[in-house]
Formats: sequence, structure tokens, C-alpha cells
Amino acid sequence: MVVNESPEVKIVVQDDRVVIANPAAATAFRAPRDHLVGHSASGAMYGVVIRTEDVVELAGAELVERALVERATVSLLSPDGSQRWYAVDAVRHADVRHEQVLLTARDVTEERRLSSILAEIVSLVGHDLRSPLTVVIGYLDLLQRPMTDA
Repeated sequence: MVVNESPEVKIVVQDDRVVIANPAAATAFRAPRDHLVGHSASGAMYGVVIRTEDVVELAGAELVERALVERATVSLLSPDGSQRWYAVDAVRHADVRHEQVLLTARDVTEERRLSSILAEIVSLVGHDLRSPLTVVIGYLDLLQRPMTDA
């Protein structure tokens, strides 16, 4: 119930097969849950293009491996052209019978959009503040020059 109600993408990969995928995963990967479950990670995530911030395309299995090492921020580009950004983490759990990986992805699209807007505002304000100061500095330079009768 906790996994199904989570707004975050939750996928459990066991022995290289997806065994659990919540509704958020189905939404993110634009596929019904029954299409995700039972396939390999790459097969389950086949319907979307997964790209890193430096525009490297990843297969589903590569995303899982990368997320096991460090948080991966990736975009998911669906066939309809919509794009969402996710911060993806993965943890490995191995027992005697199975090796399981829990993949968790949080939608950070809105955070990235707001961060971009903030950076643009800071850039514009910085430019607007520099422009008047440049004029004042120019006049100060003129005043520092020696004046001749001419």
C-alpha cells in the first residue's frame, strides 16, 4: 500500500526482472503497470527515451546501474514529446535466494523550471545593475583626467 500510494516512482527489480512497479512508475514510463512487471529494466522502460543532463541516452538497465553508484538526474522523453526530469536513486538488497534493487525516482521538473527562472532573474538584475554603474564609472574616469584650457 505504501509503494502504491507513493507519488514517487517505485520499481523493484529482482534477478534482472521488474517484479513491482507502482502507479507513479506507470505514469512516468507511459506504460501500464502490467507491461512494466515481468520485463527486464530495459524492456520495461523501452517506451521512453532516458537522457542524462549531459544528453547521454541510457537504457533502463544502465539507469539502474548508474543510480546504484550515485543519484542520477535524467529526463524521460515520452513518444508524445513531453519531457519530465527525475532524480533517481537505487539501493541493492541481496539475500541468499535473490538480488533485488529498489529504484526510486522523484519528479524534479518543477524544481528545475523554477531554478532556471531564478537564474534568469538574477542574470537580468545583475545586468540592469551593471549598466548604470558603467555610465557612472565612465564619468568618474573623465573627471580624473587632467583638464586643459581647451
